[in-house]
Amino acid sequence: MKILGFILALLMLASTAFVTLAAANKSHHLASELSTVTAGLSASDLKLVDKTIDIPSTGRLNAGALVGALGGLAALVLLIAAFVKREWVGALSALTIACAAISAAIYPHVPTGPADGAAPRMLALVAIALAAVGALGAMLASRRRA
Repeated sequence: MKILGFILALLMLASTAFVTLAAANKSHHLASELSTVTAGLSASDLKLVDKTIDIPSTGRLNAGALVGALGGLAALVLLIAAFVKREWVGALSALTIACAAISAAIYPHVPTGPADGAAPRMLALVAIALAAVGALGAMLASRRRA
């Protein structure tokens, strides 16, 4: 079971880190593009555009990117902790899953086209599933007894 735990932890937590960091990067990039586009608009123009088109909040995009990046780093720390067999694997598992879930809740809906790739919220939802399986693997790998 420990070998299965190591394999699950390695594959799933590395994937979790990649997916959450990719979502954070995409979210931060979208926020900077939105702020560039809306920088020259006055308040009345911005209200008119917001009524016509659903523009996601740059604050929510940046906040989701921050929490998602923390979740990716927590997944990497959890991966290391699984190999070191530390007692705080359970707490790190909860932190990793919570960061992925919070970032999924924070990310606004961003419509994407066929060439845009996945939206940050969808990537965060995938990261929740990967983090849950990776946390299970880390707990199996960090057990004291075989």
